[in-house]
Amino acid sequence: MTEALKQMIQDLFENKGYEIITARVFSENLASLNLLTRLGFQQEAYLKRAVKNTEGRIFDDIFFVLFKEDWGKTIHRKEKK
Repeated sequence: MTEALKQMIQDLFENKGYEIITARVFSENLASLNLLTRLGFQQEAYLKRAVKNTEGRIFDDIFFVLFKEDWGKTIHRKEKK
């Protein structure tokens, strides 16, 4: 999943002209939270009890953002290791 998301981010920034990418994740989804953090996304907002699914379960919703200039820093930092 990491490599696929890296490729998608690279395409959005380099070929599609995006300057910002946002993502939303439920607080319980630790794998996705860790993935976004590893790829340089920063948490922008944490909304408690924000989403209710069809079974009536309520989740916290976390918003992340990745700016194009930060992506470049993330890629270079990873390449130096």
